[in-house]
Amino acid sequence: AAYQASLAEDSKDVPTSAEVIASKPPVDAPRTTLRERQAAYAESTAAINAERGVDPPPGGKSAAKQGSEPAAVEEPLETLLPRLEAGEVNAVDLTFHGELTRLSQAAKSEAIGRLARAGEAIETLKLNSIGLDNSNADALAHLIRGNARLWALQLEGNALTEPGIVTIAAAMDAHPSLTEVSFASQKATISTPAVSRLIDAMEATPNLISCNVGSLRDDTMRRRHQAACMANTDKMRQRRNAQRKAEGTAASDGGATRRRSLTVGTTQATTGAPTSAAAAPARGRAVSESVSKRMEQVEPR
Repeated sequence: AAYQASLAEDSKDVPTSAEVIASKPPVDAPRTTLRERQAAYAESTAAINAERGVDPPPGGKSAAKQGSEPAAVEEPLETLLPRLEAGEVNAVDLTFHGELTRLSQAAKSEAIGRLARAGEAIETLKLNSIGLDNSNADALAHLIRGNARLWALQLEGNALTEPGIVTIAAAMDAHPSLTEVSFASQKATISTPAVSRLIDAMEATPNLISCNVGSLRDDTMRRRHQAACMANTDKMRQRRNAQRKAEGTAASDGGATRRRSLTVGTTQATTGAPTSAAAAPARGRAVSESVSKRMEQVEPR
């Protein structure tokens, strides 16, 4: 009882949680979201930089975190296509190109045809998510066949289905340079016959080591796809090893030729005349006779 009485006496001066909450001053300022605080911070930082005369680099970490990084300026097709047609650019990326996406399918095929007129200047071509469908497959096939230096082609995020993919795969057969292609993330799942035709193209194109068709649920197609990738990768490794071996052989042959020329030059400088095969035995006999005579003159100890 005495202990309980002492606890009660000690707790008289300790405020309860309700009293603590009630004693806090009311918050008049409204709550702000994280995005609003980030925007305010960015605004204050920009003001300080403006006062100091400092221009921060575009697309920095702060801009990326705020999601306010300025989008890249899209070059209009009116100036872009003539440059591409003239072969001024070898790496073409038209992914999410707004003006190209808004064109009709016939106009898109015409634009692809203008890319084909660049000949072999284009080495990598990305046409992702610009609304291509089967009506553009013939133009794409013409572009692939007409460019022997094209080694990377991306057609992701479009509306290509089996007929269009089969047409494009036929143009890929035995291409001399094509190494990477991608048809992933089409609006409709790629059918098994279309996947099979793409694998046929891989098997007929030794350089094609990567063909992205998205996830494969069919076990047979998945095993064929993996086998084709591994086989082409192994073929490419063998070609590289053979090329390195040939380069090493050529280098060693060049060194042996140089050594032979140096040996001949030394012999000519010593004897005053080039060494012939007929003179070699006679010179050998003369050397042997000279050594024998010198040995006879030496008195035994």
